[in-house]
Amino acid sequence: MRTLRLGVPQGCGERFPRGLTSRRAPAGTGDPEKDLAIVAKAYALATMMARILTNLALAALLTGAGVWLLRQDHWSLPMKHDPARALLFHGASLRLLAGALLSLAAFALAVAYGRLTGRIPDTDPRDPTAKGRLLARFWYLILTAFVCLALAFVLAERVAATR
Repeated sequence: MRTLRLGVPQGCGERFPRGLTSRRAPAGTGDPEKDLAIVAKAYALATMMARILTNLALAALLTGAGVWLLRQDHWSLPMKHDPARALLFHGASLRLLAGALLSLAAFALAVAYGRLTGRIPDTDPRDPTAKGRLLARFWYLILTAFVCLALAFVLAERVAATR
């Protein structure tokens, strides 16, 4: 098997597998402004991919929770201020709660798809209007989730908590 040296001084005797070159990667272009632009572009790409993956993971979790709720007959949520009482979601209230989660999952998927295709540009995290523009762009999904969630809590029954 043929081996090549990877920037190892003569006499060290260390071997590397085939395919690696002995040339060292350049330390930069020599122009500090170009180097900074390259690093900034790589950082922007990494943050964009992290945002896309976060939105996809959130969409998967919300979809799983919504589908799980759709498969249940009922679900109870203990009240925080009175642990002896609970909200019982069943029938329409349970379906509305699942619909709210699925609508939020659709929002996360839409944002991930928009970022992936470039329709939603990467914004500066310090920009205070970036999140507002996302909400304004997908207002119909947020409104659907809010209405479904509000109706689900209105239709839920208040019952004694079962343990």
